[in-house]
Amino acid sequence: MSGGLSRAFRDTDYLTEGAVARIGRRSASMAALLRRLGAGQGVFLSAWNPMAKSQPLGWNHRAQARLWREARRRRFVPARSQPRPAAHAHWGEDQIFLATDLRVALRLARRFRQLAVVAVRHDGAARLVWLKF
Repeated sequence: MSGGLSRAFRDTDYLTEGAVARIGRRSASMAALLRRLGAGQGVFLSAWNPMAKSQPLGWNHRAQARLWREARRRRFVPARSQPRPAAHAHWGEDQIFLATDLRVALRLARRFRQLAVVAVRHDGAARLVWLKF
């Protein structure tokens, strides 16, 4: 994948329920959140800007609402991606943190044409997972 796009993902914090995930790092707050949700792993997932192509804000909100409806049978909490200061200030998206197996999350991500997701293991370690189309 594009080095710039990969860097944008890596220069971003993934926030939910007071917990923060960063790609390539462990987070005690994410591990605690997973325990609280009764899950061994989770995934940050968005419906915004499919295939990394910017969409109007209203379009993104409608797509995210569809993702919420698709995910409603699973445990998830609202989330947000936020670029770290001075990184890629134009980038940031509504997300969900889905407490489920990566394979389930990847199916949803493909349905919403996402290029990547951030997967978090039980110990709070976060990694970027690129999708193949």
